[in-house]
Amino acid sequence: MPSRPPGAIEEFLSVLEHHRLECEKAGKYGDAELAQQRMDQLKAMEMSRRKRELKSKHLAEKLGLEEAHMKELQEFHELWDQKVQEFEAHATHLQSQLAARHRAAHTEMLEKLSTDGGNVSVSSGKGAAGLRNPRWSKDLLNLRKVEQTLAKQKSYAEAEKVKAQADRLQQKEIQKWRTERESRIAFLEEQFLKKQELEMSGLLKRVASGREEQKQARKAELGRCTQRYQNVLSQLEAQHTREMMMLDKYSMRTSEGSTAGGPPSHPPGTPQPLMLHNTRTTPTSPTPPQALTSLSDPHQHRPPFAKPVSRLPLSGSKVTSISHRTSTNVPVSSARQRGNRPAGATKESAVLVLPPAAQVEQSRIMSTSTLEGSVLSASAAGSVLKTVCETGMQHQHQQQQQHHQQQGVLAVLRKEAGSGTLGEGRASY
Repeated sequence: MPSRPPGAIEEFLSVLEHHRLECEKAGKYGDAELAQQRMDQLKAMEMSRRKRELKSKHLAEKLGLEEAHMKELQEFHELWDQKVQEFEAHATHLQSQLAARHRAAHTEMLEKLSTDGGNVSVSSGKGAAGLRNPRWSKDLLNLRKVEQTLAKQKSYAEAEKVKAQADRLQQKEIQKWRTERESRIAFLEEQFLKKQELEMSGLLKRVASGREEQKQARKAELGRCTQRYQNVLSQLEAQHTREMMMLDKYSMRTSEGSTAGGPPSHPPGTPQPLMLHNTRTTPTSPTPPQALTSLSDPHQHRPPFAKPVSRLPLSGSKVTSISHRTSTNVPVSSARQRGNRPAGATKESAVLVLPPAAQVEQSRIMSTSTLEGSVLSASAAGSVLKTVCETGMQHQHQQQQQHHQQQGVLAVLRKEAGSGTLGEGRASY
């Protein structure tokens, strides 16, 4: 079944409602029943269509929200993965730099220990030159002095014995010095390596702390993103629930209106088409009396008469001819807006040939305005009467068009009633 615009459905329902009322007044209850059944079918179909459209709209909004959330999550994870990679790369670079600096410092320290013999700044009780050269004992120095004295005295045999004894003592002291030197170097190297290990462990702790902070920040931001999505989803679902409830209330009001014989209502947010069944609307003048200006006082915008112009009789009121006697044709509406007469216009700028009833009413209005101390402009009154007459003609033309539409609808309903297709629920309008 091809879809029809909602305005056409509302217009057709209005025509059916007016036709039902006319049939009810005329006593054609069979035609009124047919019109009521068709109205119920159309209203049910229209409500079903609106519910389907509303559900489709709600589903599309939810899918759009979910798609936006998934896209946001994807961008979020991509951004944080890039941050983690940059952080790990920077941490690895810092570790490699520190390890290279430690290796260079260790090599330099070993070279210095081998050349200086342990002469490094380390907190110890020994002097700086304690391990660079051996420190001879007092006994060895005395033996060397005795050896030299015996050699001067030419006691070479005794000097030889003392020299052998001093050499043995010197070898012992050299061996002892070497042992102490090696242990000293090993101790200094161990202290240096411990210091480097502490420095490296401090760097690793800072890296681990930064990694944990980054992890917690990612988790917190992910929680905020998820909570924001949940809030928006809750608001959207609440809005959908309100819209569905409003549509259900509209359906109930429509059903009550059809039962009571009133015109069909319109759901909130939908444009309301023209109600064709309201044929008793009293036409009013598009120009209010307050817009007219008195000739006696151009600055006075209040009407010089008390009765509104819209009360003029419409029956038989028809403008037959309008002849302008001025060389400059200026519309009366523009003169009303400026509050004075157009340039080059006289008091009798237009001659109106009206029916007798309209002439009597115009004479009565003119006499009333004269008693109140003001004179109504003939051009303004003619414009108002012309507007009122044109409005009545347009209203009569609309009534004729509506009558033709009702006759067409009645023919369709009678045809369907004769063929038995009304109960099948088809909306062949």
